[in-house]
Amino acid sequence: MIPPLLSICIPTYNGARFLQVTLEALLPQARDVGSQVEVLVIDDVSPDNTPEVVEAARKYGPFRYIRNKFNLGGNNNEIGAATKHATGEYIWAWNQHCLIYPGALARVLGVLANNRHLDLFYANFRCAEFPQHWPKSAVGGYAKEFAYPANEEFNDRLIEHWHELIKGSSAVCTQSYAHIVKRGIWKEFWGDTYIKENYVDAATTYPHTYMIVCTSFHKPSYYIGAPTITIYNGAQTWGATLTRCKVYVFGLPDLIMHFSRQGLAYRQLVGAKEFSKSQLYRVALDFFREKPRNASRLTAKLLWRSLRYPYLIRPIWRGFIESESSLFARQFISAREAVTASYQYLFYRCRPARWFWSKVAK
Repeated sequence: MIPPLLSICIPTYNGARFLQVTLEALLPQARDVGSQVEVLVIDDVSPDNTPEVVEAARKYGPFRYIRNKFNLGGNNNEIGAATKHATGEYIWAWNQHCLIYPGALARVLGVLANNRHLDLFYANFRCAEFPQHWPKSAVGGYAKEFAYPANEEFNDRLIEHWHELIKGSSAVCTQSYAHIVKRGIWKEFWGDTYIKENYVDAATTYPHTYMIVCTSFHKPSYYIGAPTITIYNGAQTWGATLTRCKVYVFGLPDLIMHFSRQGLAYRQLVGAKEFSKSQLYRVALDFFREKPRNASRLTAKLLWRSLRYPYLIRPIWRGFIESESSLFARQFISAREAVTASYQYLFYRCRPARWFWSKVAK
């Protein structure tokens, strides 16, 4: 039996509210392209009504439903989907809240079929906000509300080296659903690896991107410009503040370090670090405002980590001060405002300053 060209893997956990719409958008397109594609839903022992939702979706098209015997965790579930369950030549690893664009699957398959000498493809996507933009139904595909495209370039093109795609403006290629990768790369790189703890480094935070960096950083890739799916910010399974702290304090800086070791251009490294700092600032702001359990211990880890990556110091400090979560932070802001007001008065607003600037203007 000839294996399919593409396996779309959807690891899921407690995702029933998303899967209903995700599957009704995808499965009619999968049915239309026949044996070229297989769809896999890999359930990590969800305690919600995922089995019922999945069963009801069978009317839209064919797919395989796999329910793990015990909870593996998100990364192991994603890796296992590609290395143990999928049979396609290429793997497209989705989140449970990806909504495919009408006609996009046939378009993607056409690109793959015409470029089978390549190991890597990058599929552009649209970003929306959850729950504001999440639809109640999207049978056959979704093309309505969204916030912005991940990349502004909509023309397909061959990329000489995969690393040319790394940009801070599109989250430095950290999204699993942006990459379509040959299954052989997944199997050879991960084998029977089992990740014991998530979000401690690049490999346990971004296993898909880390794999590409280690195996294919300098390989050619193909950029599919017209957006293929819509993803939903705010619906991520790692959206809790403590988890986001680990992502942006441990995972992302480690990934950027691997970029640097592979020889990423200085301009791109600067962009990656700016993206990292912007995300960490938002996380630090939430962290210091919420003051979660074990906050003191994690704060110590934040500070210790920043010694290894000095560019993390400023966003952590800024988040701490602007959170106004302590007397020191509030006093610091008051002092800063007083200094700023004094500076403005002495150099711009007082009579001698106004006289000076009037003479300069002449």
